[in-house]
Amino acid sequence: MSIEWNKLLNTYYSLLYTEYSILKNMYLEIVTPEAIVFQAEVEAVKVPGIEGEFQMLNHHAAIVSLLVAGEVKINLASADPKFLKDLPKDFRIEGTNVLFYPVKGGVLEMKDNKAIILAD
Repeated sequence: MSIEWNKLLNTYYSLLYTEYSILKNMYLEIVTPEAIVFQAEVEAVKVPGIEGEFQMLNHHAAIVSLLVAGEVKINLASADPKFLKDLPKDFRIEGTNVLFYPVKGGVLEMKDNKAIILAD
């Protein structure tokens, strides 16, 4: 193999294992006036935006959106039974890795593969 190929492969592998690797899952936080009710890595999150529902996947473009009344749908990256058991009672669990959380409104910010929902 030529030196250029070795450099290219080394660069490729180092990019795969950086903090912003495409292999890393998105991080979601849901914050209410009372507490932080959810913090975990997720595969996807669907929210009730003012223009309708929309979904964000890993490495979604940066966005800020107002939320209306509805449910936040969360697809967990991994489901630990203890984690699911310790969730606040407002969460509805469907299957082994899908959660729903009701919101009356709020704000969502997605940036650097981290989504934060400030929920009413």
